[in-house]
Amino acid sequence: MQVEKAACLLALLVLTGCKDEKKAPGAMAAADLARQAAEQAIRAGNPAAKQLNFRGMQVYAQAIPQRFAVCGQVDPFPDDASLFVPFVTIVTLLDNAAGGGPRYKFEQYIGTTTMEAGRVYLANVNYCYDKGGPGNGPTPGVMPLAPLPVGIPDPAARATAPPPTPAPVISSPQAPPAPVDSAPASGSVTMRQNANLHSDPHGPATRVVPQGTVLRVFATASGGWYQVGDTVPWGWVHESMVDKH
Repeated sequence: MQVEKAACLLALLVLTGCKDEKKAPGAMAAADLARQAAEQAIRAGNPAAKQLNFRGMQVYAQAIPQRFAVCGQVDPFPDDASLFVPFVTIVTLLDNAAGGGPRYKFEQYIGTTTMEAGRVYLANVNYCYDKGGPGNGPTPGVMPLAPLPVGIPDPAARATAPPPTPAPVISSPQAPPAPVDSAPASGSVTMRQNANLHSDPHGPATRVVPQGTVLRVFATASGGWYQVGDTVPWGWVHESMVDKH
């Protein structure tokens, strides 16, 4: 239905131009026709939008006769009329040989997605200037498509594929703890403050002993370390943390 309306509008424009005997339809009339065709094509492709606004529109005659590039911006999002995106519509006006009114064909690029924005950019570079686009030779050029983004997951494949097997974690070998140069000892100590007990001298902390706790001494090590506990050793504490009895 939208295409038929566009065809009727184009027919009306052509018939109106034919009645003016003083001004034969020329390049300007064809450019206006291409502009109207591009607007109608964009509106037909966006039925959800109540009203489309265009701005910055320019029409460029291409190297191929009766072919025009309509370049500009449009607001295709019904929920945000302030957001304009670029578009390029390539309109080729066809002869009215069948008597059914003017006809046209078009290629349309609207930057509503990241992929389409790439296509609009390439179309702008290739077509949006006078005598742009491929020539009229036997092998006209073809505009390359924007490259597809890499690494986008496929939702369908993700739903059916088994979960990936996690790679094994290879832990780096750890050097064995250095032997403790200790000697048996006796007596007791009182904690001067809350302090850490260590698995061995300079080793990781294993627990916190509150201030005032009295512990038995089982051994000593160089550097001022005491091995302390109650009936069995708990760990090592530095002499700066205790009062020796």
